[in-house]
Amino acid sequence: TVLKLLYVTPEKVAKSKRFMSTLEKAYQRNRFARLAIDEVHCCSQWGHDFRPDYKYLAIMKRHFPKVPILGVTATASASIVADVQKMLDIECSVVLRAPLDRPNLVYEVLPKPAGGDEAVNMVAKLILGRFKDQCGIVYCFSIRETDELADQLKGYGIAADSYHAQMEPQRRSNVHTSWMRGELSVIVATIAFGMGIDKPNVRFVIHHTLSKSIENYYQESGRAGRDDQPSTCVILFRFADVFRQTTSVFAEKCGQENVYSVVRYCVDVHKCRRAMFLQHFGEKQQDIQCQYGICDNCRAKGSVKDIDVTAHIKNIYKVLAAASAAKEQLTAAKVIDAWTGKDAKKWKERGVTKTDLPRERCETIMAWALLEGYLAEKFHITPYAYVSYICDGERKKEIDSGKKVSFPFSAMKLPLPDITLPTPVKRRKQEKNNGAQSKKSRTDGKHSSKDRLSAGPSTSRDVIVID
Repeated sequence: TVLKLLYVTPEKVAKSKRFMSTLEKAYQRNRFARLAIDEVHCCSQWGHDFRPDYKYLAIMKRHFPKVPILGVTATASASIVADVQKMLDIECSVVLRAPLDRPNLVYEVLPKPAGGDEAVNMVAKLILGRFKDQCGIVYCFSIRETDELADQLKGYGIAADSYHAQMEPQRRSNVHTSWMRGELSVIVATIAFGMGIDKPNVRFVIHHTLSKSIENYYQESGRAGRDDQPSTCVILFRFADVFRQTTSVFAEKCGQENVYSVVRYCVDVHKCRRAMFLQHFGEKQQDIQCQYGICDNCRAKGSVKDIDVTAHIKNIYKVLAAASAAKEQLTAAKVIDAWTGKDAKKWKERGVTKTDLPRERCETIMAWALLEGYLAEKFHITPYAYVSYICDGERKKEIDSGKKVSFPFSAMKLPLPDITLPTPVKRRKQEKNNGAQSKKSRTDGKHSSKDRLSAGPSTSRDVIVID
């Protein structure tokens, strides 16, 4: 049998001399016709999902100069594409880019309740109200949260199940099959749920925690509405989740910057959500005409006002200065505790004025201050984790010199479905093999992946496809 198509991992190219020798023989016999690289953005160290073994693909053009290279990705900005072209030595390659705008997708950001049970109830109300009897995906930050949320949704009578990398392969396959057949309405998943997912009638994608990059969010939310019917993509945004993400990507190049791009997407109440995607990926921002619905920001036009927050940021600086004088370091939550009057006597003695703003507004001000450089994160490494502390940002000197700072805020709140949830049924413990999985690590490997591999044009040119 003549071999026509061979799937291989970048790790194989990097570590197997025998494989490379075999490939060399195929090349000499004119049997090596094309090299196709899926998830080609992983080649770039500046990308959101850099994998070190991808860098070994740089040798392929030198070893096999006559073999055309096809690189495929769903998410790559112009700078990432340029970096990939340089790394693969295909700087003269043709770049084919499909339009990014998905006019049938309605994007929203909702404030996530601080309490775990309240957040579960919020997801349940969305599914039983706005998305009743519809098919969808709920993405979670960790494996533990995935199992717990799926079990709690089942308690409300929702046909849901969990999906993550630490499940037994057969069980994972069964869950996927049941969802594809419509026997399950909702998959509660980590980002491991992505490879090969192409179900056309997904009506909603809810992110229980914000994604780690705009590229990830575009890809994950883009699993909704592939039949071009109206579908909804929702992020439940909570300030505390920002630091779960920044500490998890601290060791990655541009990891913090990528997380902040999603934070900006969440707190920016002025720009159209879809226009923000186009801006991020470097596409022309033509007039956005929503075909089926309008994003929450466009619905709130007229309710957005710029508010002077200079005095509030100065008060945060007072909190940080008082903590520094006492040789203390504060997490974001501790800063807001001090600012909103928790342990008020201690902080009043240190010169801090308690704010009358609600905690949610304080969190939004801090988020904007981090994004704009008036505050900054610094990380402390422990034997078990990274810890994020808040400190003065590089732009503090501008405020010290009299600069006034304003951030946009919206007076509009998106209503939740006005429904009464059924009394939750306590779920029995899962079978032994499933229960053991929920006790494992809270985090999982990086499995974000493009959903399909485009065959690409029949040409001897090197090609990068972004679709």
